[in-house]
Order: sequence, then C-alpha cells, then structure tokens
Amino acid sequence: MSLKNSSAAGYACPLWCAADHEGQEHPTDRYHATPHVLVPVLVPVVVPDRSPRVGKAERAGESVEATEFSVQASQRVLGDSTIWVTIAGEKQYIDVTVESAARLHDALSQLLDRLRRP
Repeated sequence: MSLKNSSAAGYACPLWCAADHEGQEHPTDRYHATPHVLVPVLVPVVVPDRSPRVGKAERAGESVEATEFSVQASQRVLGDSTIWVTIAGEKQYIDVTVESAARLHDALSQLLDRLRRP
C-alpha cells in the first residue's frame, strides 16, 4: 500500500486518505477515510409489520421516497488493518470489507446486465 505523510498526526496515511486527523486526538478514534460520495436514490417506503415475526417489514404499496446514501471507505489507524466500505442512509447502512464490496459490485453488475437485456 502506498503511503503519504501526515506529519500533523505523526503517522503515515494511505494515498486514498482524505480524513482530517486534527480532531482525532484519542488513539482509538483515529481512522483513515476517503471522501464521502453522496448518491441520490429512491427507496421504498417501509412500514413496520405488527406481527411477532422478527425483522419483518412491508412495503407501503408503490410509495417511494428520495434520499441520499453516503459511500465511504475507512480504516483504523492503529490496530486492525481491515478497510471497511460503508453505504449509509438515514435509516439503514451496510459495512463490508473491500473484498465483500467487490463481490457485491460483481453481483450488482450481473443483475443490472440481466435487467438491461431486451
């Protein structure tokens, strides 16, 4: 991995890091991060199901709402070297490793190719 100097923080950052380390005073709060990429999306309006089944939700007809998801990669400065990719909206999020994000990317590409076929 290529590194760049972060002299103010006293350690080297990966080239992809755009985090402001000045406010990360406590060692366990320090992380490298890419800039957030905001993606406008339409999501179904979900209403909670009142049944006792855990995790069940219903879509409210064809209702959709506009929102934004933030996409960002991050990695702790100290300790675990895993790079996490986060896709987060106001109501839900997913954190996966870079390798898992690549598998999701491949699966989504295949799905979209299939849906675009006449």
